[in-house]
Amino acid sequence: MVRIKMLLLIGFCLYQYVTWAGDEDSIPTISGSVYSEVNYGHAFQGSQGIQWDFPHLIIDGHVAWGEGWSVTAELEYERFRQDGHWDHNFRQCYSTNLLYVCKSIHPSIQVKAGILDVPVGITNHYGPALTIYDPESEAEILPMTWHEAGIAICGSLGKSKRWNYTLEVLAYCDVPLRNSTLLGTAARLDYVFPSALRIGISSYWGTSSHGMIHDGGPGYYGTDGIFVGDLDFDYQNHGWIIDGSAIYSSDKSAKSVGCEIGYDLFHASGSYRIQLIPFFRYDGFWAQGSQPLCQYTLGTNFSPLPHFVLKAEYGMRHVSGSRKECRMDLCFGYTIEF
Repeated sequence: MVRIKMLLLIGFCLYQYVTWAGDEDSIPTISGSVYSEVNYGHAFQGSQGIQWDFPHLIIDGHVAWGEGWSVTAELEYERFRQDGHWDHNFRQCYSTNLLYVCKSIHPSIQVKAGILDVPVGITNHYGPALTIYDPESEAEILPMTWHEAGIAICGSLGKSKRWNYTLEVLAYCDVPLRNSTLLGTAARLDYVFPSALRIGISSYWGTSSHGMIHDGGPGYYGTDGIFVGDLDFDYQNHGWIIDGSAIYSSDKSAKSVGCEIGYDLFHASGSYRIQLIPFFRYDGFWAQGSQPLCQYTLGTNFSPLPHFVLKAEYGMRHVSGSRKECRMDLCFGYTIEF
């Protein structure tokens, strides 16, 4: 799969070069960002002990060259230090999260092809996230930053464009091509209310024998057909950030629920350059043959300057039949936009 990603990246770059060279009047529009963060964690009980997460880099870019054509990419590198040792495996630390060509035919019809995000769950749909790491309720039941090769149709519907949809056909691609196989389909439908409340449903129906759902999915996944369904929502208005999700997987009848609520204390003062968002989060996970898991997290996000954020959180994780594990995490992050 790594070879396929590199070939796609080279092919996209060559296509852009040929397109721009053949049209001198075409001026591409380039935008993107570089996000960098350093994380420190300490488990007061359990076997993880002290953990460092550095460097953690996310580089995303969008190139539009006219007539509805564009290329989107997101590259991520995250390196951990656990039990006194750094992870030196580049393949495990690096990921091409997104790399696709998009043709916008109409606001209601866009076609994408390449490495796509699989928008099942609120985190994979790039929804609000106040915790430093991925929520336990979704990470236990879904691959995080879930991406696969495929083709998608998406867009906005209705006069007010409040309905948003995505339909994807996903495949595992490898060299030689005879090793490639069809994975399945993914779909999402969202509705955004005038009050800024969004409610969405999403699903994946296919196999977990290959692709990221096999390599990055939960360990209990088999290789037969699997269905994953999700109901999620988020509300971001008047200083409030409230979101949650409920997910079901047909494999071992796994179920999870997660929700969080936060409030920007500086919103009432009218200051939008400074943010201080204390929050509380609950995560729960249940599956046949596994012990129920519950986690409670208290934290705060502080942004004294634009593009700069400090995060701190304290979590209590409890697996039925074992003792509780308490954990503290600190994060410093900065974003450069271009």
